[in-house]
Amino acid sequence: YARRGLVTFKESELGDLAALERSVYARRWGRSLGFVNSLDAVAALLEGTPAPEGAAAFLRAALSFAELSPADHQRVTELESALCAKTGLAAFDPARPGRQRVVGMGALGEPLLVGTIEHAAADRRLAGGLLPAALPSTAPSRAYLKVEEAALRFGLDLRRGERVLELGSAPGGGTLALLQRGLGVVAVDPGEMAPAIAAEADRLGVAYEHRQIPAGALTKKNLPKDVAWLVSDMNLSARIVLRYADRVVPPLRRSLRGVVLTMKLGDAKAEREVPNFVERVRRYGFAEVRAHQLPSHRSELAIAAFR
Repeated sequence: YARRGLVTFKESELGDLAALERSVYARRWGRSLGFVNSLDAVAALLEGTPAPEGAAAFLRAALSFAELSPADHQRVTELESALCAKTGLAAFDPARPGRQRVVGMGALGEPLLVGTIEHAAADRRLAGGLLPAALPSTAPSRAYLKVEEAALRFGLDLRRGERVLELGSAPGGGTLALLQRGLGVVAVDPGEMAPAIAAEADRLGVAYEHRQIPAGALTKKNLPKDVAWLVSDMNLSARIVLRYADRVVPPLRRSLRGVVLTMKLGDAKAEREVPNFVERVRRYGFAEVRAHQLPSHRSELAIAAFR
């Protein structure tokens, strides 16, 4: 059974749901208890279902944030409070990895699918795994969202004043997101950057440089110094993106704290190679390597590696 944002399947034996955290496509996963039409039905469904210590209950419509009106948000809040009163569970308990939550999924006004999820390190208590990032009118491209969503999803420790080497920067959406987080950016792209990017860097007082050359023109001699992060959103296949990263990462290894690579998949063959792409990034020697298809992505994948 499937509908927008929801896929269910049957298992004769309940497997290790935590394994789904390794899926690059699943944003939320859990164990279904069934559909309900009222809060009384929720309470009845939960009777006899053990609620582990620290469980939390919440309702969230499986819609994007842009589609929820202020009235919808108010209704969701009211439903949350009512559900907690019915079940005795507390909303927004501090969640730690391994704790269970009772959750509700569904569009407002439709039957609710109730189930349990196990809180994981990557969990953000958000509707359908969507991330609270909006594309500002000043952003020249969707790359702004890709940077913001990667920072949120992977919990990146981006520190003000750090230097970022960004490959494939034009017209500057990702650059804008980095600058607004207080990071200095060396943007590399043969294309033109939007004039607003330099103006924003001046306004914020953060370092910004555009090297109007292809990523392939970077050499060990002309790489910027003290780079803390490598970010890439080039409109290229995964194999080519990784080829450039393979050349840049080793000379920067001493100062580099992490990399964030967006890569095009494009076909089934590339999709089957995703585990190989992740393993290739793992060889850079970072402690954490994770891959995910973010809400702002289409036929793309983000791989993040960090200390």
